[in-house]
Amino acid sequence: MKQSVEVELAGQRLVIRTDEGPAYVQELAEYVDAQLKQLAGNAGRSTLNVQRLALLVAISLADELFREKDLHRRFREQVTAKLQALEAALDQHAQRVEAIEPPPAKEAAGADAPGGGPE
Repeated sequence: MKQSVEVELAGQRLVIRTDEGPAYVQELAEYVDAQLKQLAGNAGRSTLNVQRLALLVAISLADELFREKDLHRRFREQVTAKLQALEAALDQHAQRVEAIEPPPAKEAAGADAPGGGPE
């Protein structure tokens, strides 16, 4: 159920409709606001308007997102490779165990089987 959450970004109050909890939305807003303040501080004496700062923050956040996605992709590839190596090692181990200790033969029903018929 959507709810309205009021936040403040760059001194402007915004009402955001969301399915997320207010604490989460507030945390997002604080993060973005900190990015705005950081960029404004880095701008030095030249004054950037809020719109321009917002665009720079958007690029910065997109960069952060892309880097995290790439890191996640590389991590998944490493996990997949390790799982495949583990599966191969387990298969080799199972083959070695079978070579040392063949599976028990199925007993045939009848007189030839020990204890299977009258003596």
